[in-house]
Order: sequence, then C-alpha cells, then structure tokens
Amino acid sequence: MKKEKHSMLLFNIASIVSFLLLITSCSSMTDSPEPHFPTINHPASSASTKTKATGQPVSPASVQAENPAQTIMQNHHQMLTDPAIAVNNLLQILKDIKIHGKTTKGIFFTGDHTLLILSDTEGYLVDLDEAQVVNALSLPASAVDFRVKPTTNGFALFYLQMRPNSNETVEMQTAENTSAFPAVVCTLFDKKGHLENSFNFNQIADCYNLPSPPIYPMYTDISQDSESFFLCNMDSIWAFNPRQSEISLLASIQQAKPAEVSGMLGFSQIVVTSDNQSIAFLGSSADINGQTENENRSFSTIGLIPLNNTSPVIHPLPHFAINSIMVSPGLIFSKLDFAHISSGTTKSETSILIMKEQNGELIHFPAANAPLEESTHVFSSVQGKFFATLEPLENNILKAVHIYSSEDGSMIKSYILEGEQYGKYHYADNLIILDDLRLCIFTCPISSKSDQEVLYFRF
Repeated sequence: MKKEKHSMLLFNIASIVSFLLLITSCSSMTDSPEPHFPTINHPASSASTKTKATGQPVSPASVQAENPAQTIMQNHHQMLTDPAIAVNNLLQILKDIKIHGKTTKGIFFTGDHTLLILSDTEGYLVDLDEAQVVNALSLPASAVDFRVKPTTNGFALFYLQMRPNSNETVEMQTAENTSAFPAVVCTLFDKKGHLENSFNFNQIADCYNLPSPPIYPMYTDISQDSESFFLCNMDSIWAFNPRQSEISLLASIQQAKPAEVSGMLGFSQIVVTSDNQSIAFLGSSADINGQTENENRSFSTIGLIPLNNTSPVIHPLPHFAINSIMVSPGLIFSKLDFAHISSGTTKSETSILIMKEQNGELIHFPAANAPLEESTHVFSSVQGKFFATLEPLENNILKAVHIYSSEDGSMIKSYILEGEQYGKYHYADNLIILDDLRLCIFTCPISSKSDQEVLYFRF
C-alpha cells in the first residue's frame, strides 16, 4: 500500500509539473511569435520495466508478483518459427487474458510481425515470429476509440481520453484535458513497447489558438518518422513540428474559393500516405448541382493534399457516403456507410472504391458476392497487396470474409462461417492481413454476448 501511495504521489507531482509547463508556455504566446509547445516527455523504459501509457514508468519492485500481465508474459516467452504454431500460441495468449478476467477489445498491427492486443485495462505486444508477449502496457482510464499506426521506430497509439464523470477521479485529466472537449492523445512506443513520448492534440490546439481541437483520433495522424503531427477540424488541416515548436496551415476551406475545393463543406478524417508525400482526406461536399436524390443534398469527398505545396486532388462522389479511409502502400481504401442509389448510379459505383496515393486516380473493383454490402466493410492488407471484405448474413451477422487481389480485384479466397460459427458473430471490428504469411486475423463480437473472439485463416 505504501508503494502504491508513493507511485501515486510521484504521478501527481509529474502531472502538476506538466500542467505548470503548459501554463507557462501558453502565457508566453503574446510575447513570442513562435510559442513553444511543451511535449510530455517520458524516459524510455528498461527491458525489465513495465510501462504505463499514462507516461509514468513503474519500477520492477512495484509490480506485484501475482500481476496477471506478468503471468501472461512469463507463460508465453518461447521461440517458435512456424507461423501456424505462432498463431496457435497467440490464441492461447488470448485465452489466458480471458482467464484473468479481461475482455479482448481488439488486435492491431504494430509493424513487422508484431500485434497489439488490447484488453479492458492493458495492452499486450505480441511477437508472432517468436510467439511471445514482448511487453505489457497499462491503458489510461476512460480511454476509448483506439487506433494504432506503425512508425519507423515503433508504433503510435491514438485514443480519445474521455472526461471523467462527476463521481470519478481520473488523475491524468488534471494535466491533459485543457478544454471542454475529450482529449485526443497520441502516445509513441518503441518496437519493444517502451513508452517514448506522448502528445495531447487539445494542448496543441490551445497553445496555438486554433479555432477548435480535433474531436476524434481520426482527425489526427503522424508521419512515418514521427517527426510531424497532423490535425484537422471541420475547416482546416495543420502540420505540427514538435522539435521546432512550429505549426503551419496546410489547407482551409473558408480561405479557398468554392471552385478550388469543389464545394467542400468540411473534413472528417486525415491520413498520411505511406510515402509521406501527401495527406489523404475524407470530407463532405454540398450538392450544388442537384447531382443526388437524397434529402441532405450532400455527399462524401476524398482526395490528396500534397505536402510540396502543389495543387490538391479532390474527388466529389455524388453517390457515396463514406465512413472512413485507410492507407496501405500505394493505395487508399474507402469504407462506405452506404451508396445513394439513384437513376444515375452505375454498378461500379456500388463496388470497392480505391484511390492511388501517387496521383489520386480512382479505381472501382466490383465485389463478387454482395457489392453494396461488401463495399461497406473493406480492410486493406499491411503491404497493400490484398484487401478483405465482409459479407453479411442478416442484421449485421457475419456470413463470410473474402480476400481479393489489390492488383486486379480478383477473388483469392472466401472464408465461410459454417457449423458452430454460423450466425454466431457480428461484423469484425478489427481485421489484419499479413501479406507475407498470407494470414488473416480478425476480432468479432459474439452476437449473444458483449465479448469478442479472435478468428483467423490462411489463404
């Protein structure tokens, strides 16, 4: 108990210091044309140190011997080379997580053959080559909407830090949440899962007097080398350089002429392309020419904003409502909400929509089984050679997973849920395709429970 109080005291002191640094930085903005943004720096942990995502390293002495995370790590620390055996070992790790009373929230690709398994309160970094848990990460309280992006030196974990309820006490909120909005946070880890740094996008918006902070993790991204951060609101996109404490405006709808932005109303997602040359974006446009037959008179727009100041590529899509976009090497995939079926809609417009990241050219691949339904659930592979679609049975119940070639759109494999799996699962929340192993791993909510299960197949 004394050790826990001592750790909490150290955490509170660190929070107060970070908060005072923030106040000092922001208060100096009127005196300096280039304000300094105080990043939340954390020393890299040693190999024997468990790292908290809140930014405070925990000494080995303070880790309880009966800690479930430590037990899981000790049970799965062996060298294996067969991918099939590695996957079986991964499934055993997931079983151990459940045995210790934790629920799998999702699995994310972090680079090479490593995956991050998120449970209720912790994350487990798993190496499929060695079939072992490399590190255990404590997740911050009230964190939701996780997103993971591999980087050159490790991976970035994005999440939305919710404000605590009136009857809750969440210590990290004192230093991190500086406005009425939930905080969008990006935490950087090295390849072994050791915490390197953390950035709060709400603090960036506050310090640089941006009109409003990003409200979801999909409004933010980071470059492959972790040197540049990008954030947007409905109107604008900014680039932030933490080393030089500089922020620059990349695009603004209000400052552009309507013709220059094709009637765009706002941005809803940004993603750095795999070559780090452009920002791919998702937004919405006004239907000023009566191109659609829906009541809202608006539709989705995707495009590219080159970082070399050349002209942007903008694609208004009158018959589409796109939920999100995802980037893989060379290609940007669109995940649809639905398509506006009207007299002008062609078959290709209800199929898989892909944009080339080099020049913004659009590609339409027809889905083989249920074009409209499949196009709403698209997942790209790690290297961009394949993509997967989900085919529904009914009422969002999963029937099949289809693997296609990104080169020509041809179907490679269909994984049909049969037997005990038939009618058991909702749509997959996370799906990972490892190109070189030809392995597909995905998490599915069980239709009759609040839990998720992990399924996989080779192709």
